[in-house]
Amino acid sequence: MRFFRRKKTYDQTLPHQSGLRIMSADEENPYEPIDNYVDAKSDELAYLVMHGDDGGQIYLTSPMRFVSCNEESLKKLLAEIDSLRWNDPRTAMLYYERSKPGNGVPGGMGGGIMLDRPWVHDDLKNKYELIVDYLAGKVKTIL
Repeated sequence: MRFFRRKKTYDQTLPHQSGLRIMSADEENPYEPIDNYVDAKSDELAYLVMHGDDGGQIYLTSPMRFVSCNEESLKKLLAEIDSLRWNDPRTAMLYYERSKPGNGVPGGMGGGIMLDRPWVHDDLKNKYELIVDYLAGKVKTIL
């Protein structure tokens, strides 16, 4: 597992890593990417992060313990959220990282924050309960 503290460039990222998070990582807010869903589910410090506009808007963060749906469902959720905001699937991404409550997630439109529960951007507050239910596997769509 890589642990980024110094600024990197986008060309040093792997498909499951956020270039923006790598570039913004520092001593106060390190970035520890997790390679895949299975590893994230087994790590008690794992968080899910979804963003659009290449990190221009952080859509949501959630401790993985709140995620009961599978990875394909998470990809569908990302597509649905992105269709409501930027509507550009090429710039939408989900990834996993080790973090702790209180850590920030740099990004445009105010960035995001890691909490001890799911967090959504203010633009998605009206969908919060649906998103939490979706993550828990209780609903199949937020639209």
